[in-house]
Amino acid sequence: MVVKQFLGILGSLMVALGAFAPVMNFFNMVSVKFFHDGRIETAGIFLLVIAGAGLLFSLVKLFPLNWITGLAAFGVIGYTFARPVYHLSKTIGADLAVKLFRSLPFEWGFWVLLAGAFCLLLSALLKYRKTVR
Repeated sequence: MVVKQFLGILGSLMVALGAFAPVMNFFNMVSVKFFHDGRIETAGIFLLVIAGAGLLFSLVKLFPLNWITGLAAFGVIGYTFARPVYHLSKTIGADLAVKLFRSLPFEWGFWVLLAGAFCLLLSALLKYRKTVR
């Protein structure tokens, strides 16, 4: 197994794990997840599809396609966190919404998602070297 393949598989598994993990905590009362209490967020489905595609691309060694999966994962993460700020800014003002959002702590699932998306991008970025043993 080459390093690119390992990074692609690891990144895909991390994105899939992050889809089920808590990503944000609102004042120690509400933990935000993509899959919780029988309710499924659309972003969670997208993250699982992205993780499956990244795993498939890594297993069949189509590493340049992991650019798509890595950027898509970053896009879903960004959209997920920009959406509440946008809706809050309409009601309480943009400055207050950004300050409120910055004060919220990210949970461990957020960092797993970011690391997985980064691993997917890194697997596409590294040069392919065939190892001979």
